[in-house]
Amino acid sequence: MSDYPSLSRTLSAAELRVLGTLIEKSLTTPEQYPLSLNATKVGCNQKTSREPVVNFDERTAGMALRDLIDLKLAKEVFPPDRGAVKYEHRLGPCLDLRAPAVTVLATLMLRGAQTTGELRQNGHRLHAFETLGHLEDVLDRLSERGLVLKLERAPGQREERYVHLMGEKDAALKQAAATSGREFTPERAAVERNNNADISVLHAEIAELKQRLETLEARFEAWQ
Repeated sequence: MSDYPSLSRTLSAAELRVLGTLIEKSLTTPEQYPLSLNATKVGCNQKTSREPVVNFDERTAGMALRDLIDLKLAKEVFPPDRGAVKYEHRLGPCLDLRAPAVTVLATLMLRGAQTTGELRQNGHRLHAFETLGHLEDVLDRLSERGLVLKLERAPGQREERYVHLMGEKDAALKQAAATSGREFTPERAAVERNNNADISVLHAEIAELKQRLETLEARFEAWQ
């Protein structure tokens, strides 16, 4: 595994949120990517598809972007019309990761500890894994490289969860522990019952509606 490139240091919570946001938007709203500083901030502060919800200002997002650029995990893009500088992620080239692995890490960065079923559902708009076996293969490879950790099953939980190790391990474990007692809702139960089935049309429609709402929120914020 030593042949693979690695991070020179762990990432802060702000850096993780910004990096995850850049990856997500590159796939879900490619027509608006790369992102401006304001669009990056708005994406970080979404109230949907985020755990925890944050309230970054432009200074926080900007500092995180500068640090990611220093780490070669992001880069500046200068529009030909000399408009505002924009930003794009470089996680794949930096760590020699393929698209499925990048999207798994982004989903974990943005939403915290998740089971394989939750990862498949929550990240399906970034990358649609045909089977859970394919997703598990990606998770195994990331685990071998020390980028993902499989947690022990907590009391009352039916499945093991995964966390990324791009940031501090203690912080990842603390966040996972904070969400380990989440109510076992019908929605989560349905995800687990259908682990070996295709994602339902209903889930896809809900995700599409959420994304439309997020896009409208981002446009509204950008106009202000």
